[in-house]
Amino acid sequence: MASREAQGWQISVIIFAILTVILAVTTYIYYRQSETYFKDAETAKKSKSDTDKTNRELEYKLRAHQYVLGLTERDAVDASKAASGLTDPAIDDLLKKFDEDMAMFPSAQGKLNYRNIQDQLLVAVRDRNSQVVDAQTRERSLERDKQTITKTASETVTKAQEGQKVAETDRDAERQKFGDARTQFEKAQATLATQIASKDKILKDETGKLSKEREVLQADNQRLASAVENLKVRKQELESDTADNFESADGRVQWVNQRQRLVWINVGLADGLGRQTTFAVFDRDQAGVKNAKPKGRIEVLQIKDEHTAECRILEDKVANPIVPGDLIHTPAWQPGQKVRFALVGFMDINRDGVSDRDLIRNVIQMNGGLIDAELTDDGRRLPGLPGINVNTRYMVLGDKPTDKTDDKVTKEYSALVSEAQRYGIETISVQKLLNLMGWKAEEKTLNLAKSRDLTKFKKDTKPTASAAADEGMPEDAAPPAKAAPMPAAEDDPFK
Repeated sequence: MASREAQGWQISVIIFAILTVILAVTTYIYYRQSETYFKDAETAKKSKSDTDKTNRELEYKLRAHQYVLGLTERDAVDASKAASGLTDPAIDDLLKKFDEDMAMFPSAQGKLNYRNIQDQLLVAVRDRNSQVVDAQTRERSLERDKQTITKTASETVTKAQEGQKVAETDRDAERQKFGDARTQFEKAQATLATQIASKDKILKDETGKLSKEREVLQADNQRLASAVENLKVRKQELESDTADNFESADGRVQWVNQRQRLVWINVGLADGLGRQTTFAVFDRDQAGVKNAKPKGRIEVLQIKDEHTAECRILEDKVANPIVPGDLIHTPAWQPGQKVRFALVGFMDINRDGVSDRDLIRNVIQMNGGLIDAELTDDGRRLPGLPGINVNTRYMVLGDKPTDKTDDKVTKEYSALVSEAQRYGIETISVQKLLNLMGWKAEEKTLNLAKSRDLTKFKKDTKPTASAAADEGMPEDAAPPAKAAPMPAAEDDPFK
C-alpha cells in the first residue's frame, strides 16, 4: 500500500516537472515573439514619422508652387514651411523670383501670378491641358476595359470550376460531356488570355504615346516660357517707342536744288550713313511715316560732314516737289544702328515668274540693313545667319505657298512665320519694304505721242545766289543761269 502511494507521488512529481518545462518553454517563446512585435512596432512608428515629415516637406513645396500659380495664399505657404521645418533653397529662389517678377507690374489690378501675366498664352495652355485630360480619359477607359475583361475571365473560371465539380459527381455517366465542356473551357480561356495580352499591349502602347505626348507638352511649355521672356523684352522695347507705335523719320531735307536734281539732308558720317542708301521722302507735316505714302525718293551720293550728306533725286512730283523740311525714312537704317530683317516666301517684284530674292537682299544690305534669317525658295534656311531673335525688327513676307508647293517648303514657311509671331516681329510685304526704302524699278519710256507745243512750258525765273541762300540752299548749290524748262502739271510722269 505504501509502495503504491510512493509511485503515485513519483508520477505526480514527474507530471509536474514536465508541465513546468512546457510552461517555461512556452513562456520563453511568447517572450521572444513579444520582443519581435515591439521591434516591428518601433520600426513602423519610425517609418510613419519619416513619412509624415516627408509629407510635410512635400506639402510645403506644393503650397509654394500653388502660390506662384495663384491657387493659394502666402499665409498657407508660410504655415506649411513652419509645419515642415524645411529650408529649401530652390523654393526660396522660386518665391524670390516670383516676387521680383510680380514687382514688374506695380500698376496691375488684382493679384498677379504666373497664370494671368500673359493672357494670350492662356488659350495655348488650356489646349495642352485639354489634351492631357483626354489622354488621361483614354487611359482610364483602357483600365476599365482591362478590369472588365479580367472580371469576365474570373467569372468564367469560377463557372468552369463549378461545372467541373458537377461533372466529377456524375463522372461515369457524363465523362464524354465533361470532356467536351473542358475542351470548350480551354478554348475560351485561351481566347480570353489572347484578349488580355492584346489589351495589355494596347495599354502599353497608349502609355508610351502618353509619355511622348507629355514630353512634347513639356517642350511646348518650355517654349511658351521662353516666349513669355521674349515678349517681356519686346514689351520693354516697344514701351520706349512712341505711344502710337509708328515709325519716326530718320532725318530731314535741308536744301534742295531742283535744277541739278540734288538735295542735302541732315544725317551724315557721325550717324553711320553710307553711300547709295535710298530714302523715301514725306511731307514735312506728316505725323508718322509708317502708313504714309511717300512723295518722292532720293539716293545718297556723298557724305559731306558729320551731319550732312548730298543726295540725288530719283523721283518726285511736279505738283508736290521735294522742299526743305521734308522728312526722310528707310526701314533698313536708323541713325547709329542697323535694322535687322528676316526673309521668307517667293519674292517676284515684276511678276515675271522669276525670283527677285537676290535683289531684295541687295537692297537691304546696300541700305545698311542686316539679315538674321532667310528661307530660300526650295525650303532651306541659309546657314551662317544668327536666326530670328528679339533684335529682329521686320519679317519680309513674299508669296505664300500654294497647293502645288512642296510640303517641305510649306512646313518650313509655317515654322519660320510662327517663330516670328512668338517673338512679336512685325511683318511687311515686299512692296511695302521697297516703298519705305524709296526703291523703284527704273523704267525707260519712249513717248510716241504727237509733238507738244514748247511754248506751253512754264518759264522759270532765274534765281540768284542770295535767293538760294534765302531758301536755305548753299550758294554753290544755286542753279545755273539758264534752267531747263519744267514740264506742265498735266505732264507729271509720277502721277
